[in-house]
Amino acid sequence: MQPKNAITSTTAQSFIDSVIKPFTVSVKGKSYNYLDYISLPVAIRCNDEADVVDLRFTEVVLEWLGFFKAEGHYKYNTFAKTTAGDSQRPDFITTAGVGTAFVWEDKNTSEDFNEEQKKAWENYHYFYLPICKNFEARIPNI
Repeated sequence: MQPKNAITSTTAQSFIDSVIKPFTVSVKGKSYNYLDYISLPVAIRCNDEADVVDLRFTEVVLEWLGFFKAEGHYKYNTFAKTTAGDSQRPDFITTAGVGTAFVWEDKNTSEDFNEEQKKAWENYHYFYLPICKNFEARIPNI
């Protein structure tokens, strides 16, 4: 028997079918799927955070999770207060019911997650949850 919160092969297949398979990006007139794009040299993929990571990947993931922009379930590039009292601008702030569900911060596909980024993101007062090499979902520290 699987644990209650286990990721099933059905869930993984749903993610692949809904997020990975439809992903396409055009570079210099040529269309790439997810795996081919990620395999391109770093020099070609640099500075792709807004167009590729935010708009072609993360927004699709958020919809797959049930957060819809048209219904006001998330805000993109909106300022948020940190635990230090200053303002920072995470990529996405999702809301559910009475408040923030989670904050999503991602980077270019050419960047590796590092300690400096981790420290900056800790100011949001959220646990960080590495999803894959180049993006993070953050869960409220309750």
